[in-house]
Amino acid sequence: YFKEIAPLPQLTLSREMAVNMSYDMKIFKGNIMGFLNFSQRLFPGWNTSGQKFVYVTALNRFLRDKIAAVHDRAERDWLVGCKKNLYAAIQNMIRLEEARVRPEDMEASDRDLSLFLEMWKYLEQLDGSIAAFRNRLRELEQPGNFEREAERAFRFHGNKAIVWNGFQFLTPIQKFVYDCFVKSGYSIYALIQDEKKYPYANEIWRHLYNESNGYPPYEDWIRFEDPDSKNPLGEIFETGEKTSAPNVKIIKYSNTIEFVEDISRIQEQGFYLYSADDYTANRMLKDYFPERYEVRNLLSYPIGQFVYTLHKMWDENMQCITLTVDGLRKCFASGWLSVHGKSSIKYTDDLERILPYFEHCYTLEEWNERLSCFSDAYDNAYDVFSQTEEETGLEKRKQRALANPLSHFGPFSIGEDRIREVIDLIGQLIRMAKELFASNEPVSIQQHMSKLDALLYFRDGMPQDLYREEKEKIKQIFLALENDQVKDFMCYPGDLA
Repeated sequence: YFKEIAPLPQLTLSREMAVNMSYDMKIFKGNIMGFLNFSQRLFPGWNTSGQKFVYVTALNRFLRDKIAAVHDRAERDWLVGCKKNLYAAIQNMIRLEEARVRPEDMEASDRDLSLFLEMWKYLEQLDGSIAAFRNRLRELEQPGNFEREAERAFRFHGNKAIVWNGFQFLTPIQKFVYDCFVKSGYSIYALIQDEKKYPYANEIWRHLYNESNGYPPYEDWIRFEDPDSKNPLGEIFETGEKTSAPNVKIIKYSNTIEFVEDISRIQEQGFYLYSADDYTANRMLKDYFPERYEVRNLLSYPIGQFVYTLHKMWDENMQCITLTVDGLRKCFASGWLSVHGKSSIKYTDDLERILPYFEHCYTLEEWNERLSCFSDAYDNAYDVFSQTEEETGLEKRKQRALANPLSHFGPFSIGEDRIREVIDLIGQLIRMAKELFASNEPVSIQQHMSKLDALLYFRDGMPQDLYREEKEKIKQIFLALENDQVKDFMCYPGDLA
């Protein structure tokens, strides 16, 4: 039976599944695609990074105006809290649009929902993207239109049939595409793992693929099972009995680090990893082992961390530039700062020795005050114990080594030149933040990104290869924001941050 369905186009739940299937079985190559990739072909520009960026910045501005008009402290705090959760609200709006729900279909039963609907209606009028998506849904409901798109994406070779792989449930947009295939005359094979001997372990399939949802009865499913085979996970979760399958072990980890550190051993010993919460497990593994996944997130690169941390220096509530100890660490470790031809990476140890002196500093004013105190302490306390280097001899060397009790502790254990260079690097970072955010006036995304691009130039002490590779990666940000609708969009620096 595999020979019958293998030549058919394959639509998978995720891009990773498509990559792995085509790698394991060459017959799929060139005719397999993840659902997200296919939906982006059907709905160009919908649910993209650029679109969501526009929505976030627009709603930030919308809520900023509301906050400015409010005098009640409690309501203001509520609006500020809403402002911090815009991304989740936008994701819900997109999902509801895909389910063909409209703002007028919902009742504003409380102030949270009322604000949500108000923001949704604001986005309806913003740039035409929601209206365009609704029109596109209507277009694709016409079998001829959908069939043309499907034929562009896959090679059907005259056989109107496709295999869906791994869809445990269908989101609204997945259900819409499924229905479009059916209306356009395609046969769909939903390829799933379901074994009669483990009915409860595979129960999720029967909730989706049942007769009430328009699927064939359970008794009519096409099955291929080996009655003698045992699924270790099915044995464990279905019966609760000890399994006879070899090399099965259930591990409960105390914390994330313990889990991550055990991954190498698991792989080296040839085990597979099963987690009841695969999304969270994979997200953690991508953060710690990005090179083992097809797509390395921009934030896993030093330049991504640097750009992210630079933008986090703007505090929207205080309306000013701020600096945190953790942010400094990330910027120094990125290597995108330099002084006297030396990368900031070479000063990370010096920074750690100095940082305790700046505990609880947050605003630039607090940092400057503490820097002034540090300079006074160095000049008026540390220098009192300094010894001249002119005299030589064993005794004098001992005196110089022991004379200054401060030289063995914290920031005073670093040479004066190194201290000045660390302070210069901190100053360099602050100047960059001021260039991006100092005016706090509305600015177009294009102007802001041009400023950012100008700041990310090659500095002495940076490896050439690192600069070229990472500058290439940062282009992902620019590509997401380069279309005409986005680049001229006006927003406050805090919204961009």
